[in-house]
Amino acid sequence: MNRITRSIMIMSALAFVLFIAAACQKKNADTAIDPVCGMTVVKATAKATYEYKGTTYYFCNSGCKDAFAKEPEKYLKAETKGEEKAAPVGMMRGGMGMGHGTAMGMACGPDCPLHGADVEMALEKTKDGVTLKVTSKNAETVKAIQEHMTEHVAMMKKMKEEKDVSK
Repeated sequence: MNRITRSIMIMSALAFVLFIAAACQKKNADTAIDPVCGMTVVKATAKATYEYKGTTYYFCNSGCKDAFAKEPEKYLKAETKGEEKAAPVGMMRGGMGMGHGTAMGMACGPDCPLHGADVEMALEKTKDGVTLKVTSKNAETVKAIQEHMTEHVAMMKKMKEEKDVSK
């Protein structure tokens, strides 16, 4: 391999690396981390936002926003220390489509319907994976859980699609 060909290959590799870095930077600018649960939130489709000391914070649901609004310094302090967020419901980390080791799916604020005293959860192993079974005898709670989980599943599907497209 002659010197010119080698130089062209090196320049091409460098250009590719710079392109990937720019694409990642743009993607990071389009997302934010929910300071309450640690979930990655697409800014354009965030369920709630809150302005605090000149900074806009993005949330996966209104429960997280309400918790933050009550005690913003608590969550900002945990964020600056690099602490992991509380993980209700056995939160999974680094899941499909989330990247960067962020929280996936199940974490939500204190008003989350999954936190109800009348809610029971069980993890069932299947031949194809696992199923999380969430039940309640309260019809209102069941409806709230169904709506909440539908939002989370839609968000996870969208993030997976975005990850697949970026490959």
